[in-house]
Amino acid sequence: MIVENETVRKLTLQRGFFLTFTQKHDRASETSRSSVDEVRRVLFGVTIATVAALTALGGVAYWRGGDAVAHMAAIEPAAVLQQGLDYEDQGRMDRAIDCYRRSFALGLNWPPSREDAMRRLSCLLRERGGIRGYREGGAHSIARNGGFESGANALEGWTCDVHAVVADPLEKIEGRHALRWTLAASQSDALSQEFHVLPGVRYRVSFWTRCLDAPPAGMGFVVEPRQGGLPLALGKPMAGTEEWKQQAVEFVAPEGTRAVRMAFRAAFREGEPRTGTLWVDDVVVDCAADSLVRNGSFDRDPAWMYWADPQQGVTATPDESDCVEGHRSLKVTLPASMDFYAPQTVSVTPGKAYRLTGWVKTEQVGGAGARLEVADAVHGWQSFLRCSDGVTGTREWTPLVLDFDVPMHVTRVNVSLRRPAGPEPDSSSTPCVIWFDAYTLEARRPA
Repeated sequence: MIVENETVRKLTLQRGFFLTFTQKHDRASETSRSSVDEVRRVLFGVTIATVAALTALGGVAYWRGGDAVAHMAAIEPAAVLQQGLDYEDQGRMDRAIDCYRRSFALGLNWPPSREDAMRRLSCLLRERGGIRGYREGGAHSIARNGGFESGANALEGWTCDVHAVVADPLEKIEGRHALRWTLAASQSDALSQEFHVLPGVRYRVSFWTRCLDAPPAGMGFVVEPRQGGLPLALGKPMAGTEEWKQQAVEFVAPEGTRAVRMAFRAAFREGEPRTGTLWVDDVVVDCAADSLVRNGSFDRDPAWMYWADPQQGVTATPDESDCVEGHRSLKVTLPASMDFYAPQTVSVTPGKAYRLTGWVKTEQVGGAGARLEVADAVHGWQSFLRCSDGVTGTREWTPLVLDFDVPMHVTRVNVSLRRPAGPEPDSSSTPCVIWFDAYTLEARRPA
């Protein structure tokens, strides 16, 4: 009995020792893990602080004129966009614009925030610098590449030193980018474009510009006859640093003037250094009067934009070598026996009087000839149809005019590029060619 008790006592002591050792070992492990976690927290905090410091230094470097350091941008892009939107809600537009520009400077390049910020920036710049109540005329513009979206260095249709300009995707008003012209690198003092006009017609030119450190003598805009002479219109001079602003000028092409030149020009005094940067965007040239026909001079791409696609068997191409307005006309080649019809639908006011005008040039055209035509777009031509006299044979550019009153049941009409085949089939194998240009539809006072 004594031996059994002694054995139990020893086993109990051994078990107690084992439990005590295990508890001490567990406490040591917990202490070790706690130390490791603490070290990790400290290292994480140091890392965050370092990244924040580098980001701040990157922003300071940019705003002090250093290179943009895109790799230092550690800010969540959505937060920057939200900050700009918050400024907009508060009516602090300048702060919102500055916020979006800073997001680009910091290299926030992850969609969708970058694209959203670019759209918001362009929208705010238009709101702040636009002409109040201005009628947009982009659908009627006869300027070529007015948004600087095509060609090498975005210069298609324009004349300038190609080494001094670049397409800017950030500072823009519309489209994908604006044109940035650095005067210090330019061998030319002008950015210009020529286009055809109709004598006696009043035109309007609108454009957006922004300048940075422009020369004291100023940067200006002028419209002048291509053959030289007194300016037809002058824009407001720009000097120093100015934010995006929209300007508009009007002019009437005098008799004998068939083409004009518009130009942005920099003026430098003798001995003055060539400094300054000019941004240009959204250049629009259209008739000062409101025309319901869009792309009536066929200067958009494609040339028949807003018009019905050419029917099968018809070849329609822009012709830059022969036009009366803008920089090209629409040349249509078709079989002599074909009935040609290419409409554009426009809304009209019942009971109101309108005038449709256009220019045509013909080569070997038979049948009823090339003419102006307007018809009811809802109920068909049997409900309402008006047409001008036709131009047949081979004729140089001929103006056509069609005055008409809209019936009370008509709300939409088809304005058509038209050449009926005529009552008798034309058996000639020689195709006929028609050039169309300068179509307008305007409301008029009844006679």
